Amino acid sequence: MGDFNINLLNTDSHDATEQFLDIVSSYYFSPHILQPSRITYHPATLIDNILSNSTEHHTISRNIVFDLTDHLPNFIIINKFSNLPKNIMFAKRDYSGYNQEALTEECNSIDWQGLFSDSKHDFSIVFDSFYNQLSNVIDKHIPMKNLNKKDIKQISKLWITKGIIKPIKVKNKYYRKFISSKSPYYHSKFKSYRNKLNHLIRLSKIKYYKNYFNSN
Repeated sequence: MGDFNINLLNTDSHDATEQFLDIVSSYYFSPHILQPSRITYHPATLIDNILSNSTEHHTISRNIVFDLTDHLPNFIIINKFSNLPKNIMFAKRDYSGYNQEALTEECNSIDWQGLFSDSKHDFSIVFDSFYNQLSNVIDKHIPMKNLNKKDIKQISKLWITKGIIKPIKVKNKYYRKFISSKSPYYHSKFKSYRNKLNHLIRLSKIKYYKNYFNSN
């Protein structure tokens, strides 16, 4: 997979494209992306692709209409991976009921000297005993909490506030309209909106990290 810089839509008497397809097909590879992956005012090109030489798996492959770069991201789903866990869970510490005094008091009540004296002076055993004991206390006072999709999205970029989410949706709307119409009007609106939004996000990110480091 990658950006091959060879337009697979340009198959009419174009030596580089013909040679590329001859090479990959000689190893039984075939492209999965069949629609243009870079769309401009000029003829659209298909230069980003995913190639596979497996014929025994059902696959789904597409481009994603999203302005991550000037190339559309593309993906492939292979049913070979269907035996993986369907729900991979992410978790974080839940501080909602955290009491620092109670955690400190329980740590102080542990017989650390007795714990270490039972380790027969083996450093690995000493560390494992310390780590396991401390982890049990932390898990009791600050338990792990599974995150849903919304939680994961929120903590991945904490500087993306609710006030920024709405402009992002507007920007994406202009981009989709430009892709479908290739209208200079929507392209101008998209670029103008995107530039203002990027500036707003940068300011929000700077403010977030400034506050974070000041408070920590």
